[in-house]
Amino acid sequence: MLELRKLQRCFGEFTLGPISLSLPVRRYLVVLGPSGSGKSLLLSALAGVFRAEPGHLLLDGHDVGGLPPERRNCALVFQDPWLLPHLDVSRNVAFGLSLRAIPKGEREARVRELLELLGITRLAKARPARLSGGEAQRVALARALAVRPRLLLLDEPLSRLDHNSRLELRAELRRLHQTLSLTTVHVTHDREEARSVGDDVAIMLGGRVVQSGPLSLVMERPACPFVARFLGLSWREGGALPGCSQKCMEGSGLCDRMEPTGEGD
Repeated sequence: MLELRKLQRCFGEFTLGPISLSLPVRRYLVVLGPSGSGKSLLLSALAGVFRAEPGHLLLDGHDVGGLPPERRNCALVFQDPWLLPHLDVSRNVAFGLSLRAIPKGEREARVRELLELLGITRLAKARPARLSGGEAQRVALARALAVRPRLLLLDEPLSRLDHNSRLELRAELRRLHQTLSLTTVHVTHDREEARSVGDDVAIMLGGRVVQSGPLSLVMERPACPFVARFLGLSWREGGALPGCSQKCMEGSGLCDRMEPTGEGD
């Protein structure tokens, strides 16, 4: 289980948090919000790129907030695959296993399994320069999954792909999540993508989570006009949270219950 307890970090004029939320094991959380809302900063905090304090970050009941990335057993997939150009696909997938000194036989078996699972066995000996965008991102996913992470982190993994590849990989992400019983946090600004893959959703604005919960419940009852508009829903009167101003109600693209803190990633 992933649990955040009042997680916070200041970046000049922008403040991430405080954020409190929990994600049970084997659930798929989509972090959704406009550009500059702090989505990618939150993912970086989970990965251990920087330490968020005050606050606590717990994985399976253990506080990992002070641990470096390599000791958290999380895997992060970016917008760009960042494959090693001098290694073929098989060796790229095995890279994290080599760093962990996994025995050769086990490495090779794991790589074969993941290449088959992701439908890229035919590319095993190909170099990254010969891959399409969708193929390269599948290799990046296989590399992340090879280390059997407790938490899979996806930072807008579909945003650089063409439309057809995006739809294919969107379905693939959901299938992998179910097949491998993963616990996943996926950052995006695309509400259709969120609806397609997520079990749960956290809507971010100004470095904070405006609303979170099961996707179906958030879709059924958005907390305020900003959330409703961002999800492409019509707003029904009478449901605004305390502090929602006329500016929020009139559809300015802002929710005034959130104090402005600048812009984040």
